[in-house]
Amino acid sequence: MIAVEHDAEQESFFVRIDGLDCRVRYHVDGLILQVLSTYVPPPLEGQGIAAELTRAVLAHARELGLRVDPQCSYTAAYLRRHPQ
Repeated sequence: MIAVEHDAEQESFFVRIDGLDCRVRYHVDGLILQVLSTYVPPPLEGQGIAAELTRAVLAHARELGLRVDPQCSYTAAYLRRHPQ
C-alpha cells in the first residue's frame, strides 16, 4: 500500500516513489468529478500505482457525493473492471 496524497489546489492525487512523480488529475464541474489523466513513469509501471491513485480519486468523489466522468482511458478501463 502506498501513501497517496491529495493536492486540492492542483486538483490531483499523487505519490512520489524513488524521486518520480505519479499523478491522477481531476476537475470538479458542478456535481461531476472529471478524471482527466493518470500518469505513472515507465520505470514504475505494473506495480499497481495507477490503481491506488484511481481508488483515491474515486473515494474522494464518493465522499463528496459526486458522479465520476472518466475522461482518462485508464480510469474508464478501471471502472469497467471494478464496477461500483
